[in-house]
Amino acid sequence: MIPLTQNHRRLRLHWANVHRSWRADWQQVVFSDKSRCNLWHHDGRIRVRLYAGERRIPECIIERHSGRTPGVMVWGAIAYHG
Repeated sequence: MIPLTQNHRRLRLHWANVHRSWRADWQQVVFSDKSRCNLWHHDGRIRVRLYAGERRIPECIIERHSGRTPGVMVWGAIAYHG
């Protein structure tokens, strides 16, 4: 999970407040998101999967890589019927 910045939180709270009384036809709503996956190099984000009670081990963290690398954009969406 990528942590939200204060600006992300502010924008999401603003959207929720604006749409607080929104009576949408949920069959017409689609939520979508995208993410870039690098193929050969690390993208600078740290992803660590831990078991309950387990701590991060510095030797298991990949250092930040800068520069353009080949990658794939992945897009997903969820809607009322699927």
